[in-house]
Amino acid sequence: MATGKLRHPERFNNDAIRRQLEALEAGTGQTFFQIVMEIFAGHPEIALVPG
Repeated sequence: MATGKLRHPERFNNDAIRRQLEALEAGTGQTFFQIVMEIFAGHPEIALVPG
């Protein structure tokens, strides 16, 4: 996902994406799952129901 964004510097902030990838590879960055869960947490009107 993020590496594909690096191919489009006109649409995405490559410096920010590189920092995020470096943090993830160093074990200090957020995973995709963590980012998605953070987004859901910011919308309490949405309930996640286990399948």
